[in-house]
Amino acid sequence: MTDHKKYTAYSLTILMVFLMAHFSYSSSNSQTNIATLRGIKGMTIEVEDLNPMIVKSGLTLTKDQIKTDFESKLNQAGIAILSQQEALDKNSPYLDVSLNAFSPVNLESGSLWVFNITISLNQLVSLSSNQNILVTVPTWTISRLGMLGDVKLNEIRDPLKSMMDEFIADYLTVNPRGK
Repeated sequence: MTDHKKYTAYSLTILMVFLMAHFSYSSSNSQTNIATLRGIKGMTIEVEDLNPMIVKSGLTLTKDQIKTDFESKLNQAGIAILSQQEALDKNSPYLDVSLNAFSPVNLESGSLWVFNITISLNQLVSLSSNQNILVTVPTWTISRLGMLGDVKLNEIRDPLKSMMDEFIADYLTVNPRGK
């Protein structure tokens, strides 16, 4: 690697670290957004397709594994998972999971990956200006930005799990078990 390429790679890495320190955590955990979870009896989970760059990287985590992890955590918390047909019949909410990553920097020791994870609960709502118009919008969202090296890329499952824990905690705040 030439000195210019090394300088560019290190500069980009430093820039990403500063950006991540500033934007590494975003959540819409306001009381209003948490209140939008009240009364939800069940939901489906939709995991968006993984970026082909992630798949080629050798990441062992798959779209199906992410969905299974989320279903398991929701079931353990007593939150019903609806089939696609049940959800369509009831216009039920769905939890959307998006994991994006790219590797802008290749260092001698391997690639550096920048990732963004977003989880949002989407619900059918009516417009205040026209009650006849119904749209599906995210009413609860959490997003994380992070960085991992090749060796630790499979650790991307950890922030996914902690974000799901936050969703479950917010859900149970307004839908306590046994009520």
